[in-house]
Amino acid sequence: MRQNRNDGNDIARSVLLKCKSWDDFRRLVEPLSPKQKGDCFEVLTQTFLKLDSDYGNLKKIWRT
Repeated sequence: MRQNRNDGNDIARSVLLKCKSWDDFRRLVEPLSPKQKGDCFEVLTQTFLKLDSDYGNLKKIWRT
């Protein structure tokens, strides 16, 4: 059964909400599938770009 994009976002957000460090991120994504790890990294990167003042002026950040 194919995982839909919302499921990937839910998993990624759940992982990110539990992280306080890179070590936490690595530990939490380690048991995930490659697709789920990619989703987590995409959401992490998207969140960073939205929150960092150097990139805060970006209007739209695309994800695949």
